[in-house]
This record gives sequence, structure tokens and C-alpha cells, in this order.
Amino acid sequence: MDKNLERFYLDQFINKSGLNIQVAEKKREKPDFEIVHDSKTKGIEVRRIFKNIRGIGGSGTVELESFRSGILTLAKETYFQHSILPINVKALLSSTLPDGCKGRQDVANQIVRMIEAANLPNQPLRQIRIPGNKVIRVLYATTLPDGITPRWICVDNAVGWSRDLFLVELIGVVAEKERLLPIYKKDYDSIMLLLVADRTKASGMYNLTDPINVVLPTSSFERIYLYFYP
Repeated sequence: MDKNLERFYLDQFINKSGLNIQVAEKKREKPDFEIVHDSKTKGIEVRRIFKNIRGIGGSGTVELESFRSGILTLAKETYFQHSILPINVKALLSSTLPDGCKGRQDVANQIVRMIEAANLPNQPLRQIRIPGNKVIRVLYATTLPDGITPRWICVDNAVGWSRDLFLVELIGVVAEKERLLPIYKKDYDSIMLLLVADRTKASGMYNLTDPINVVLPTSSFERIYLYFYP
């Protein structure tokens, strides 16, 4: 997972939980972050949980989300190589996309050409709808004031079905992280685990409508937290 995203989830969790945790501004890999909790220095690992896990092959939903996001990242990079007009872009893509790096780049280039051909207004905070084609169904481009960081996102990644979270899924993720505890404990006596379900993405759209009694096998993590974002 992207380090900035991990930090975002951790900060959001701390803010919502009200726990007395301070994150050290220190680069780490294993575990993800150093924290001070109850006046003690500890480590914390941040792990997203996903639907549709295919064993060691990972989640098919996450793979598709990553591929789509990669298209928008490439398009954004290409656009700003020769344009200074800051814009946000929301893209709705086809359910079938060209495979591979070349396919991703081709779609990204199409997005840039569509935006460049559109009559974008110079005034900030104006949105226009750009009709698409079989691959790029529609684009929404919004001009921004100076100083605002542009965001290019794929709307498809936020469209999906929500379902209940199964206890077996939590047990599997915790067991996976348990195997890495000897590495984590080289630097810290106490390690926490933060599991995050990002419900803004189809891969993390879980329900927890009723409290569940989570009984996990004995764990060497000091504490395990489950955070539903947002």
C-alpha cells in the first residue's frame, strides 16, 4: 500500500478513535510506523482488508481498481507535461479495458486528447461534461483556483455492492501479519495492528450493521483495531 495512504488511514483512525497516539515522523518499512502510545514507543502496522480475495493471487477487485487508477495517474502526468490549467477530472470507464502497460497508456492518451479538444473555461470552479466513446464513457473536468492540488479519479472504483464482513476474513489477515511479527519485534517490544476497510472503494465496501463477537486465536499483537473508513 502507498505510504501516504497508510498514513492517511492512520491519522483518520487516531482522530476518530480519540486514542492517545502520536505518530513519529520517521521513515519505516516493517512495521509501517513508529508511535507513542500511553507514553511508550511502539510499532504499528496498517493493513487494508479487501473483498474477493483469491488466495495468494490477491483480490481481483483491487487489481482492477489499481489498473483504472493507473490510467488516471498516467493521464494526469501526461496532461500536466504541457498544460498549466489546473483541473480535477472524474472518469467513467468501460467495463472492459485494454490489457497491459500499452493498453493503459493508450487509454490515458485518449483521455488527454479528449480534454485538450474540449473547450475548458478559464474561470475556476467551472465543470464541463466531455462525452466519451466505447472505452472512456464520460469525463467531468473541473477548473481549479491556483494552489489547489488536482485530483484525477476513476468513478468506477467507488461503484459496487456492500456485504457483511466475515470473521474468517479477519482471522486470515491477522494470521498473515502474525508471521511477520518476529521482524517487527526486532525494533519494538509492542506492536499494534490496524485493519482498514476503505468503504469509498468497491473492494472495501463492507457492512457491520450489528456488533459481532470477534474471537481470534491468541495473538502476539498488543492490540488489533478494525477501522471502517469513513
